[in-house]
Amino acid sequence: MRVVIAGHDRLGIVMANILSESGHEVLIVEAEGRRLRSFPGHLVARPNVDVLEAQPTLDETMIAMDIRGADMFIAALRTPAENGLAALKAKLTYGVENVVAVVTNEALGKIYERFGIHAVNPYTLALSNLRDALGIDISDIGVLAAEQTIASVQNR
Repeated sequence: MRVVIAGHDRLGIVMANILSESGHEVLIVEAEGRRLRSFPGHLVARPNVDVLEAQPTLDETMIAMDIRGADMFIAALRTPAENGLAALKAKLTYGVENVVAVVTNEALGKIYERFGIHAVNPYTLALSNLRDALGIDISDIGVLAAEQTIASVQNR
């Protein structure tokens, strides 16, 4: 599978490594060269991971990355606006079937899902994994308080 990841933060690197180790072809697209150079080389120095230094939301970049040939597009940029723009363009303009946008706002995620974009909230996933690992019941008042605190921080 050919996967394009827009964004080169820790989340993008982790996703690229997991996909690469599973044998998928990965292209990371990042606008800021200094961000590309800020990670140790071994994190992206894999035979099936390529890096393109370009603005992922621009049409000319989407064409250069051969977005139409991607099996999956993951928008993991720094801001929700950039993620939304990149994900919507990949899905609606270039016809990528599987599009994922990283979100930190559940309401925004619901809007993306109406367009067939999978919204992933890393905070919600982390909390869910922690809850599962500790075997905490969802009705536990402490967990509910933690979820409310995280939600309020996300919406700032």
